[in-house]
Amino acid sequence: MSEDFATIQFLPVCSNCGRIIYDIIDITEDQLSGETYHTPHKCKRCGAIFENIIVPNHFPFNNKKEFSIPE
Repeated sequence: MSEDFATIQFLPVCSNCGRIIYDIIDITEDQLSGETYHTPHKCKRCGAIFENIIVPNHFPFNNKKEFSIPE
């Protein structure tokens, strides 16, 4: 029997409207000015300007409780 493998994929979303961002996300730093720029610059759905990019290092919820098997 063959097993299929997959990955869990966390997608970037706009914190204002919740739209999934399918654009290429990039961060660049201007060597002369030291300024940091990121793309995309704003949400295509709601038009909110993105000020920063947050990459979580843990779940934003207690997944142990939500995925535990009741005894």
